[in-house]
Amino acid sequence: QRIEIRAPIEDVWKAITEADEIIRWHAPEAEVSLSEGGRYWVSWGEGMAGTSRIEGFERNRHLRLVHEGEGPTKLEEPMVEEYFMESDGEITVLRLVQSGLPATADWDDFYEDTGRGWKIFLAGLRHYVERHFGQPCENIMFMQPVRIPVEEAWQKLLGPEGLAAGLEAFVVGAEERKPLGCVTTVVLPHPGGVEETALPHIQRQGRKLVRALEAFGVLGCHCSLGNEAFIVLETALVDLPDQQLHRGPAAWDDGALEFLAAYPQAALRDGRFWALKPPRHANIASAVQALLPTAHVLDELADGAEPLPPA
Repeated sequence: QRIEIRAPIEDVWKAITEADEIIRWHAPEAEVSLSEGGRYWVSWGEGMAGTSRIEGFERNRHLRLVHEGEGPTKLEEPMVEEYFMESDGEITVLRLVQSGLPATADWDDFYEDTGRGWKIFLAGLRHYVERHFGQPCENIMFMQPVRIPVEEAWQKLLGPEGLAAGLEAFVVGAEERKPLGCVTTVVLPHPGGVEETALPHIQRQGRKLVRALEAFGVLGCHCSLGNEAFIVLETALVDLPDQQLHRGPAAWDDGALEFLAAYPQAALRDGRFWALKPPRHANIASAVQALLPTAHVLDELADGAEPLPPA
């Protein structure tokens, strides 16, 4: 499988190696210990989980996973899944190579399903990284058999009674669009130069903010230029509670003992430690200014700033 993603290679690497990112495009549950011999686990529910061993990696370049199975599903020969990445600075090319699948007839369906499945998953990865990277979201998959030819099913899906019927509430004119959450405008000095070079600079700042403001539930981000530079954010929250649930290491990870020493009241749930602690930044304005000290933060759409475009 090969796919081109218009995003920094660092973002694509995070999307395939960090559990909090994997659950946004691949599987609802994930755990990753990124180290030689580390555990890479994804799950779609009971009976649909897979555990692999990280046999090797080169950050932002290569990840090699080995799946040997366990118990009654132990494989005679391990299956290998490898991710190869390269970038020209704007587009990241991701190649996924699988090997070691048994060559017997009883694995034919698995082979075909895996090929189709990865096309869907990688399309979801590209959509997430290019359009919503760092934003809280869930990957939800519905499977339903249909008893009509695939061509007819496709036409119904794209017809007026299919997806279009559910999108009417969102596809509206820009002047009619209602904010999805709390609106914050980050005002920065104009970086100078023409729009072709200035806007990408501001968009990079916007992507940094989206990642940094994850706790506030970022719903959307849009950058524009006027006399100043504007980053408009829509978030679920602008203030955080005094205590937040903090995700710690798994019980078998390096650092687990240090985490327990720092948070002796930590609870163990599903093999991972969790603890309550104050947020690093209590409100969105202080979080923004910690990252962009020269920014002016407004709790409304600033004059001259463009609102988020229609979905």
